[in-house]
Amino acid sequence: MDLDLGMNMWSSEPLKLTQEPFDYGKRLDAEQLEEWTKAGKKFRRYFDQDGDGIPYRTVPGNEHRMASYFTRGSGHDADARYSEDEHDYKYILDRLQQKHDTARKFVPKPIIEKENGVRTGIICYGSSYEPVREARDRLKLGD
Repeated sequence: MDLDLGMNMWSSEPLKLTQEPFDYGKRLDAEQLEEWTKAGKKFRRYFDQDGDGIPYRTVPGNEHRMASYFTRGSGHDADARYSEDEHDYKYILDRLQQKHDTARKFVPKPIIEKENGVRTGIICYGSSYEPVREARDRLKLGD
């Protein structure tokens, strides 16, 4: 599917951009971090501030002194420091579970298409959905 998407020129109607500002989610810029610092709040990269499982984040290029953090792929704590502590690990896993529970409220429900007699399933998502539909149609026709 990726090869098909990358190698072909597909035409579409021009994209109509809205004038609404893009919602970056829980992203803190330098000004917001400064407000947090003045209010006595600490930026903690993996700390769940409000119970939805989704922590605030910063992005590269944020010049505030509190914006940077370093995380290994292995265990870390809510402050993005390396940790092998079982309590830190449990906190991170519990937060991720809460994050997934929160996401379920916003992610579209799956589209399940069934046909009698078909025993093979295909799972697709995002930009692969339309090419999979086309492939299914072609297989039905014997192309």
